[in-house]
Amino acid sequence: MARILKLAIVRTSNSSVDVRSYNVQEIGLAKGLLNCGVSTDFYAIFQDLELRQTIATHNACEINLIPIKGLAFFGKITYFPKLIGLLIRNDYDVVQVHEDSQLMTLLILKKCHDNGIKTVLYQGMYVHYKGINYIYQYFLDLFFKKTIQRNTNIMLAKTSLAKKYLEAKEYKDVTVLPVGLDYEKEQKPYHSRSKLEEFKARYDKLLLYVGKIEKRRNPFFLIDILSHLDANIALLIVGDGPLYAQMMEYAKKKNEMDRLLVIKSVSNSEISDIYKICNVFLFPTNYEIYGMVVMEALFNGIPVISTPEAGPLAILTDEKLGVCLPLDIRMWIDKILYYFNCNNADIHTYRTEAVKKKYDWNVIAEQYCEMVFYINYRKQYGRENGEKRL
Repeated sequence: MARILKLAIVRTSNSSVDVRSYNVQEIGLAKGLLNCGVSTDFYAIFQDLELRQTIATHNACEINLIPIKGLAFFGKITYFPKLIGLLIRNDYDVVQVHEDSQLMTLLILKKCHDNGIKTVLYQGMYVHYKGINYIYQYFLDLFFKKTIQRNTNIMLAKTSLAKKYLEAKEYKDVTVLPVGLDYEKEQKPYHSRSKLEEFKARYDKLLLYVGKIEKRRNPFFLIDILSHLDANIALLIVGDGPLYAQMMEYAKKKNEMDRLLVIKSVSNSEISDIYKICNVFLFPTNYEIYGMVVMEALFNGIPVISTPEAGPLAILTDEKLGVCLPLDIRMWIDKILYYFNCNNADIHTYRTEAVKKKYDWNVIAEQYCEMVFYINYRKQYGRENGEKRL
């Protein structure tokens, strides 16, 4: 039996992880790697989790969630005092960090590499910081970029734009490895489906947006789109956020409250039912590393219209799946009407199968093992004949 391999994934920023979400990227990758003989410890700031928790096991391999506490400065700089010691003591084969502009990314890569641990940088960010954080980023690159480069064995990027971002900084040998979709196998009907069906019955077509109601997602643009469409078209929004009240006031001002239904929260086990009753998914985001909701919409058979950001550009490579457009109302309306008119069971199935084929975490995990653990195997055991480690 092959030796169990140990991977540590560290979310080096101060963003918190909600383990109730079924599309946490690190957990999705860990689930795929579990079937490849890899145990994964995921270190992060977790919501509502104070102690180490094992969430899955398979053939003596585990997925462990390990909460860490840190100090945050100026929003983008985070330091975890005891983390590096934990990583060194736990004898990992590989340690993976994310984002080149995090302080802990630099420190972890350097220390782990010095201790003979293979290191992976998995980049999602594809634009520079702004304001005071840009100054921090500039000096971090100026003094420590080469240190990060020297101490990283494998450079991965989630999208082509993330790869270009790294290459513009003179990072070499960057490989694109997409993010997968971790979906619930057993879905339940939405608990207030009768209310939803009553709303939909009043209209011929239903548009959908799922996500935070915040400036980055342009919620007022959604209301503007609705106001330019015929009265037989309505908009369903699933989400909440800092611009919720302003968006509702704007909809009232536009006299669109009757055609707008907002559901602040839907459980993971019920969200698929929401997608399935809608006709087109709208995603007017200003910045998106990947966009899990884009894959969710496609998996449930509905087309996506999005702004041309990194994740949507990577996913929507076929007009049958959707398109990326600038924030131009006329262009969006034309495409909405186009997708209303080409809607059948075959194309729904096509979208679902496209996601399964390209964004299955098991397939992505195998690619990860080829790139990461196989290289380590050759280096450690001197295998040069092409034999895979796993």
